[in-house]
Amino acid sequence: MAENVHHWTEQMLPELEQMQRVNLFSNKEVKAIIKKRTTHEYKLVRRTKDKKDFLSYIQYEVSLLDLIHKRRKRENYYFKKDEIEFAIVARIHRLFKQATFRWASDLKLWLSHAQFCIKWKKKVQLSKLCTKLLQVHGNKPKIWVLAAKWQLECGDSVEDSRSLFLQALKNFPMSQYVWLEYFRAELLYLEKIRNRLNVLSGERGEKYDNHLGPSEAIFLNGGAAKIVYKNAIKSIPDDVDFHIRMLDIASLFLSKTSCVAKIITEIVEDLKENYSEKAKVYAAIAKLHLQPAIDFNSPDGLNMLVKQEKLCCKEFEKAVERLNSTEMWGEYFDFLHALHIKEPPTTSNGWKSVCQQRKTMFFKVAHRAHELEKLSPDRYIVFVEHLVQNGTLNEAYTIIESAFKRLNNIALLLKFTALSLLVSESELEKINKHELLQQFIECSSNMDCLKKLGALWLQHAISANDLVMAKHILQHIIKKCGKDDTIDCQELYWKWISGSMGINQLYKVFIESIPPLQKPTLKQYRSVLNVVNCLDAPQVATKFYERAIDDYGKDDPSLWIEYIKLKHSLGGMEAVKIGKIYWRAMKTLTPMLTESFVANYTLLNL
Repeated sequence: MAENVHHWTEQMLPELEQMQRVNLFSNKEVKAIIKKRTTHEYKLVRRTKDKKDFLSYIQYEVSLLDLIHKRRKRENYYFKKDEIEFAIVARIHRLFKQATFRWASDLKLWLSHAQFCIKWKKKVQLSKLCTKLLQVHGNKPKIWVLAAKWQLECGDSVEDSRSLFLQALKNFPMSQYVWLEYFRAELLYLEKIRNRLNVLSGERGEKYDNHLGPSEAIFLNGGAAKIVYKNAIKSIPDDVDFHIRMLDIASLFLSKTSCVAKIITEIVEDLKENYSEKAKVYAAIAKLHLQPAIDFNSPDGLNMLVKQEKLCCKEFEKAVERLNSTEMWGEYFDFLHALHIKEPPTTSNGWKSVCQQRKTMFFKVAHRAHELEKLSPDRYIVFVEHLVQNGTLNEAYTIIESAFKRLNNIALLLKFTALSLLVSESELEKINKHELLQQFIECSSNMDCLKKLGALWLQHAISANDLVMAKHILQHIIKKCGKDDTIDCQELYWKWISGSMGINQLYKVFIESIPPLQKPTLKQYRSVLNVVNCLDAPQVATKFYERAIDDYGKDDPSLWIEYIKLKHSLGGMEAVKIGKIYWRAMKTLTPMLTESFVANYTLLNL
């Protein structure tokens, strides 16, 4: 054990001597580094290895590298890196290798090692790491894609990257993720090569197209990416979402000088031919006009954005004429809604004009879709919410009323109720609230909807201080949904009663609310006790506890414990009654529960 530690400590001496020689660290600091490293090394040679020891050692060495970087910047000294930093980097690689060997199933450990290799541009180590990682975690498609990306973006090896992608497709031929990332990688490499050639041709003053062979010309015209696209569609046919995602990826590389436009044209033609009745296809094609991305710092950036959005709207108009369906209008609605709620980067007059145009277009299309009855319930709710925000409350109420009568949807019912209450409180329209309440309660058969609806009406009755309506609503939802499933509504009602009528009247109202020959549930008792305890009314709480104990004292030791805590908190003569309550509990509880009660009572330390 000690021999290994001394061996690795001796290996550190050259770098430590160089640190001290070039004044990056003082003699005292070097000794502290040696002491810290020795401690870490001893932890690593224990018989029982712990992953935390390896990670803490790695973190220490990484922090030391950061400190050296700052010291170099302060001293303006940038030599001897191969003897100092590279030695530390090699040690970190050794620690990572030991850790991944022992805990090979820990994927985060492998990825941390890969990120370290990328940061220090260690291409050879990264390539070896990819090979070992795939041997251990080769059953995960994402790992193959990560390894291929590392080879392409960090290792500058397109051949190795393609080889990994092809091997991944051999193992996972139906993986959409692998196909999409392979397509993206080919387009990325194509863009990279074309940019390089553009720079070279600009320096030489001649076009690179004149010196290309047939195979090179095919590649630079997107041949490799086209092959990947065609093979992907053959492997995963009849999947419109996958096809659209291929189009979305290609659109990211669209620019005036790129050949990607030809690939996009081919994808669009295939989509129209194979999925001519799919609304999402026409939506994806229309959104192509938003590419390429615009630089808003340029003088014409805002004008170009307006032009792009107008082209998108024209394409959507053609689509709704060709495919006049709820889905197509929904796609058009969602597109304009996304633009409408998008925050502008600045508050300049130009952007204010753009936001106003987006808003006008959104409401125009939403009204058209409503008139044609082509909106779904979810989109009706979005539309109505924006109308309310815009201040047109009466129009929102009219639209949601007609939508609810036509679709009879639960979500529309809730929204219709909320708007009805808003309108009834305003001077825009007079509504008989009790008739509206009865209408909604009778037509609702869904329990979840009825609970939400009842809570909505209960809040309205409380805000209007209408005791008759509140009592009627609470009784109805308890009857329909059950006592225990409406605890939130009951607790809201008790809080209001205690605030409006006084805490002393709460017990009377609670008892009167219970139907004859029935008793409150334990949850009902606890809900009202929560209200009473928050209001600090011990006398009222005592009444509730006595009533709850009469009903459930045999089967619930926790009730007795809570009652005892209440008496103990009061002190004085009330605390004296704890002994009597204890013996009452022992006599009342079933024999199987007395042991649990005694244990909990003992823990109170009274």
